[in-house]
Amino acid sequence: MDTQKICERYMEAATARDLDAQETMLHPDVVASYPQSGEVFRGRDKYIAMLRNYPSLPEGHLVSIKGESHTSVQYPSLPMLSPTITVYGGDDFVIEAIATYADGNTYNLVALLHLEQGLVKEETWYFAPTFEAPEWRRPYTD
Repeated sequence: MDTQKICERYMEAATARDLDAQETMLHPDVVASYPQSGEVFRGRDKYIAMLRNYPSLPEGHLVSIKGESHTSVQYPSLPMLSPTITVYGGDDFVIEAIATYADGNTYNLVALLHLEQGLVKEETWYFAPTFEAPEWRRPYTD
């Protein structure tokens, strides 16, 4: 299976909150990082345990995936994220997503994924809250 299909399956499992499927796609020595909080989860067991104990996973839907051929695939609504995946090399992916949490807060997410031997070996997530654009920039936007 090509790496884009693996990444698609991984994100579909994540958005469907299918942690059993997600676990099978993680390398045993995966390193998952949240740089903004300074957290690093080393190993599949610790990372999946954290996800299983997450108090309230966000809601959203999967929108599209862009690959090396720069084609897009549209997906039906799925719970959790709204990602756009772009391949930047055979095993490296950038995921852009929007997630709305149970408290109503919406965050823009960027994830960097690296695959090794067909499994997710590294995963780094950046989270940023949405905000209103300042009025002074309006004349410069589309």
